[in-house]
This record gives sequence, structure tokens and C-alpha cells, in this order.
Amino acid sequence: MNSDSIFPTQDVAIIKALAYEIWPKVYSDMISAEQIEYMLNWMYSIETLQDNINNGHQFYLYKENAEALGFMIIQLNHTPNEMKLHKLYVQAEAHHRGIGRAFMERAKSIAKEKQQTAIVLRVNKGNPAVDFYTKLGFEITKSEVLDIGGGFVMDDYLMSLSI
Repeated sequence: MNSDSIFPTQDVAIIKALAYEIWPKVYSDMISAEQIEYMLNWMYSIETLQDNINNGHQFYLYKENAEALGFMIIQLNHTPNEMKLHKLYVQAEAHHRGIGRAFMERAKSIAKEKQQTAIVLRVNKGNPAVDFYTKLGFEITKSEVLDIGGGFVMDDYLMSLSI
């Protein structure tokens, strides 16, 4: 596993396709199928993803043998001098192979290069990724329940890693 397999992209169609494939597998034990569908439609429409790019979000794909296995979306200076890790998803069958860690190494490298003081993220409280981020040095800074409409909420931890 190395960061040489990570490529910048603006191909929003592949990001959308990956999200629609990954989310039902990852979140089925955490949130309802209805909420998964609601959130996918909200966050992963082609228009929303294009707006993300237009607003400074940077998209990265992890490819192996020309197959996209995951993606990461970051935003520099989300708040002054803090990079936000908006999304980091890897195909379920590719978990525990170092892909998430390779994405995080790339994110840290970019943050250092761009003089960010921290990487911040939001993660569902029931997501096993909380442990992944903790092992990488992230700390929980806040617990937050956010009303996202449609009768749904996001029950998340906000986490931060000093750079």
C-alpha cells in the first residue's frame, strides 16, 4: 500500500458511484436504509459534488489495477489553517489493507505542505472508523447531534489531529 495509488480527480460520477456502492455496506448497522438513501441523495448528487469542487474541495481516488477502491475529499482552510477531511471511504472488501492509512498519510502531507495546523473530521459515533482515527492520533473534540432534515439526524463525534 502506498500513496502512489492515490490520484486527484474531478470525476464526480465515479465518486457518486463509489459512494452508492460503499455506503449501504458501511452504514447499514448504524443508520436506517431510509437515512442512507436520504444522505446519499443529499451529499452525492452530481450537482452537489460539482459544487463541492467549485468551493475548494479536493477529491482523491485510490486505484489498484485500474479499479477505484476508495475516495477521499478534503478542504484546505475549512476554518482558518485547518483542513477538513470531509469524506474517506474504502470498499468493504478492501478494508484492513492499508488504503485508509495511505489516504491519511496523503492528507497529512498536504496539510503540512499547505501549512494547516490541524485536520478535522466528523464521524458517526457508532462507526468503527472512530477507532481507526484514534489510532492515527485524532482526538474527540466534541459530540454533536445535527438535524439534517427529512426527520433524520447525524449523531457524530468531531475529531481533530494536530499537524
